[in-house]
Amino acid sequence: MSEPRPNMTSWWSDEPIGRPSDDRFGRQGFIAHAVELVQQIGTQPSSTVIGLVGPWGSGKTSSMHLIVAGLPEGIWRVTWINPWALSGADAVITELLGAIRAALPAGGPADRAKAALARYGKYAVPALGLIPLVGGPVKDAATHAIGQAGGDGTLGERLKEAEAALRALHQPVLVVLDDLDRLQPDQLLTVFRAVRVLGRLPYVHYLAAYDHQTVIDVLCATPVASGRVDRAVAFLEKVVNLPLDQPPFRSEHAQDLLAAGISGALAAASATVTEEVAVRLGREQDAILRLLTEPRALSRLVAQLRIYLSLIGAAEVDVVDFLALTHLRLTHPVLYRALSVDRLELTTAPDREVADQLERKYSAASLRDQFHVPAAHSELIEVMLWRLFPILDSETRLGHDGGRGRKRKRDRRASDPDHVERYFALSAIAGDFSMASLTAALDELRRGVSGPASRELASVLMPNHADRTSVAAAVSALRRAETLTDDVLPVEAGRVLPFLVARLPALREPLPANGGTERAAVAWLAQLMARADQPAPDDLVAAFCTGPQEPTLLTLLIRALQPGLATLDAAGWYGAMVLSATHAAWERVLANVSLSDEALSEPVAALIQWIEDVWGADEVNRLLAQAIDDGRPMSAVAARLVEVGTTFPTNQSTMVDFDAGGFIQRLGYERVVGSRLDLGEAAEPAGAALDEDDVSWRNRRRLAARQILHVLETEERDPAALLPLAPDLEAGPFRNANTNLLSSVNPPPEAVVQVRFVLPAGHDRLLPDQREDLLATALAGSPLASWLEHETSSGSIPWRVTDGNAYGFTELTWDPGSGAAPFVVKAQVNSMLTIAVGLLAHDPPPTLQTLYMLLSAMLQSSDTAADIGRRLGGTIARDWSVDTEVTLSARDDLDKVFSLGQITRYGRAQRTQHTKTLAIGVGNVPPADATAAVLNQWLSDARYRGYAPTLYSLWRPRPANPTDPQPEPHS
Repeated sequence: MSEPRPNMTSWWSDEPIGRPSDDRFGRQGFIAHAVELVQQIGTQPSSTVIGLVGPWGSGKTSSMHLIVAGLPEGIWRVTWINPWALSGADAVITELLGAIRAALPAGGPADRAKAALARYGKYAVPALGLIPLVGGPVKDAATHAIGQAGGDGTLGERLKEAEAALRALHQPVLVVLDDLDRLQPDQLLTVFRAVRVLGRLPYVHYLAAYDHQTVIDVLCATPVASGRVDRAVAFLEKVVNLPLDQPPFRSEHAQDLLAAGISGALAAASATVTEEVAVRLGREQDAILRLLTEPRALSRLVAQLRIYLSLIGAAEVDVVDFLALTHLRLTHPVLYRALSVDRLELTTAPDREVADQLERKYSAASLRDQFHVPAAHSELIEVMLWRLFPILDSETRLGHDGGRGRKRKRDRRASDPDHVERYFALSAIAGDFSMASLTAALDELRRGVSGPASRELASVLMPNHADRTSVAAAVSALRRAETLTDDVLPVEAGRVLPFLVARLPALREPLPANGGTERAAVAWLAQLMARADQPAPDDLVAAFCTGPQEPTLLTLLIRALQPGLATLDAAGWYGAMVLSATHAAWERVLANVSLSDEALSEPVAALIQWIEDVWGADEVNRLLAQAIDDGRPMSAVAARLVEVGTTFPTNQSTMVDFDAGGFIQRLGYERVVGSRLDLGEAAEPAGAALDEDDVSWRNRRRLAARQILHVLETEERDPAALLPLAPDLEAGPFRNANTNLLSSVNPPPEAVVQVRFVLPAGHDRLLPDQREDLLATALAGSPLASWLEHETSSGSIPWRVTDGNAYGFTELTWDPGSGAAPFVVKAQVNSMLTIAVGLLAHDPPPTLQTLYMLLSAMLQSSDTAADIGRRLGGTIARDWSVDTEVTLSARDDLDKVFSLGQITRYGRAQRTQHTKTLAIGVGNVPPADATAAVLNQWLSDARYRGYAPTLYSLWRPRPANPTDPQPEPHS
């Protein structure tokens, strides 16, 4: 039977070539030599088995077709056998002999040879199953078995008859056996037995293709070798007389095949490749060529690239990342599936622990052990994963990516959470707004025109919040739009802004953290406003203002403006926007308060906080006081400052907190006392339980009024009950570092206040002189330095370095010079910033107020510690807080060291507690609260009583009522 001539005209086909003109790998010389060798073999009657040896996918089938095509017509009769279709010994010998018979010509001696082969087959089919697998001459065993079975002659006689007929015919026959290395062990052994024992007929030759190592591995699984490689090799050598090694696939041919295939895929998908992408594409091709070394693997890769890149759309993905992931999908499917499962963690910014886990999971060692990546390829694949997902590369993750993160988003890289789904979906995502459509829409908006693309975008940005697919499409479009407009001109940003503002009502989320549309819209709004210079600020802000009974959009506006406050240029368009938004926010607050319990439930506290961020706390206090003096109920104002939260997973709103003491301090004690009647009415009914899940303005007024009245009554009766308590925290990092900076001072201070701050970990790369200058400058600008200079009525006093080494230890002393000062001050910096202030003997002695103000200034210097840590290379997260230790000590009883007035101590035991050490987290406790808490604890533990009114007045001073109109600095 003859094999049809292959045709390699289709790029998706894996069919072998059949014409020498189709050869692209320069194997003509090898083919010509093989044809000549087969010709020589064909002149001899002795049957020969030629083995064409090469790895899977190296083109062995194509080489066999070219060899067959090179044989002279009319001389050879060629038949092809597919071993995959054979099952069992009878099928093997039947197919083998049938193929030889079919290859013979018709008429005369050929017919006699066919008849002889048919009679031989009747005996050979049952005999093959009786031949032992190992040991003994198998041909003799078969002959003996058939002879014992009786019948018309023996197998040997029928074999001789067939041999004589074939010799007389003198017709060379070539039996082609392909893909022997893909057979199961029993199938392979059966084929080899048939060829070796029963198929050695005169002028019948075999051309068999296989991968040597695979065949050896398969034979080792059979009784022929029983796991012994040497026996498997010996068996194969007995079967195959003449092995021919397929020429290796040369690197230049591999490069040409891959480059041509990628070019075809890019052309089919109408892809545009920038110069930067072309460079990356070349690097990825080089990596793939080190991993895929055979034609079939490369052809499969480019075929898959061509299919799916066109299906997804080249504009939707980065073609280089898509090429790399296509390779992983085909070659390492287990790894590819794991990446798909982890895609969200790989593309977002998880905490460091999660990132470290991912890095370990996809390390070279894990690729070998868990994902079965060959050891020779594991490091190449690891680096490929780094290029795909930079979070797996600790150097990039720790911030050394040269600011390329934003560019990766613009380029639709696999590491962008807004595009990663496309790499694993392998098809267009249902409901998704394509990148091509989004680009067209933004182009229309930047030009200030309304077209079909921008109208389609407007439709996408009106999601059904009950439909997760609709919400996801809106979020994706918003986030990608933000990326694509990060370089717009100011006039273009001004044209896009009205379009986005008009969509904001539809993008508001009905529940907190529902789907992210609100967050994504605010991020895009913030970016556009940071670049815009139009429209007129008052006109744009007016678009955010709604009626008093309609949900306000101002909270979205102030969230978008918040990031720009740190670098605000008050004279520019952005500064005008901030001013206009703040005026609008205050008007909204007044409108809401004026409606009292009938007002719409909205985050008024967030508006008040924004006004405070812009105009300052004093101005906000004045405005609130003015609102009350103008007739608005104090309880209604207080209700707007009740903190409300959301309980998950029920999404139940609940009242969380209200700072009654702070409210009294903000508005003035006398004003609050003057509103007792309003507060009393709001607190009714007295004694009734409060439902904290009822967040109506009426219930919030009730909560605020009750707490304010409670503070007023307690302050008059027992102020000690209102004082804060020191937090109960572990000593943590201070446990093994016991430092007393002033132990060597002579004469010793009467009292010492020492504070230690843990600095953020980092890598200090400064020279000693640079480090010393940095520390001296930072301490000179600290709140403590300001207080010391105020207390001593002196100007700026330098900090002088008194000790240090090259390993990060520095000691500094506050040096007032020759002038007498009641303080001695030292600071030490290593992994902590330690500051100690000693109060020297002085007449008159320091008061409790002096001690309070000193400790408060020292705790406020936590910002100085954070600044020092940052400038020394430490990494400070947004939620980082300064771990702090406070130590207070006195040489004698406190009333002998300080002037405590009417404060008395109960008991005069010989042993008294003169020293107190507390560990606190200043980042989580306001310095004023921490100061009051520490002194409250110290005085209480030392058994002093009667200090509460004095300490409370220092902690919560009663300011004058801020009633007098002041010029508005914000106007």
